[in-house]
Amino acid sequence: MSKLKIRILRTFTVITIIIAVLTLIITTYTVIGFNYGFHPIINDLKLESKKCVEEAVKIVDTDGLENILKQKAQNSTEYTKLSKSFYEYKVNSGVNNLYILVKNDKNTTSFVIDVLIKPAKFMEEYIMQDKMKDAFNGNISVEDALSVDIWGGTISAYAPIKNSKGEVIAILGADKYIHIIKYIKEVLKKIIIVSIILYITAFLVIMLNINPWKLKKTYKG
Repeated sequence: MSKLKIRILRTFTVITIIIAVLTLIITTYTVIGFNYGFHPIINDLKLESKKCVEEAVKIVDTDGLENILKQKAQNSTEYTKLSKSFYEYKVNSGVNNLYILVKNDKNTTSFVIDVLIKPAKFMEEYIMQDKMKDAFNGNISVEDALSVDIWGGTISAYAPIKNSKGEVIAILGADKYIHIIKYIKEVLKKIIIVSIILYITAFLVIMLNINPWKLKKTYKG
């Protein structure tokens, strides 16, 4: 085998090894990215959800809400006004859902207002969650983990609604949703950037180690 062929073979061997190593690195990064890359996204959702309930609780007319609760008055002016303000806030803030829950007992709550496209019925029962209990105890709380379905995930936050006496009469909930496609795009964006950097670096390393003058000299020899 000529020296030129040996050198070319060695060069292609180096290139193959580098590509194999890069592929392994990128595959590992992809797995890690999908497992751990979600954490910043979740944290952002938590902050956004918390901010939403902190702001939205300020638009609640507590006197009107108390009247709604006392009279079970879904058709009242107070109910219509409060629902409208929630819909407007939902549209302007980008929150996916906004609702008010009242406590029935230690295990259940009921919806007073819900502004989903297919909302819960007035006073429809709902299971009490741990973070809801925190809100009924007077604290703003945020769910620790996503509630996940096949389309994406939701983070919920809750804030106490207090009357003029400082008593918690209900809680306000807000849901922030991330679509699975958006999540995949965010992770893939990072993976693509890292992949490009790695491949450019590898290309430069290969080009710096291939000396065309030596190849020419070897060929002439």
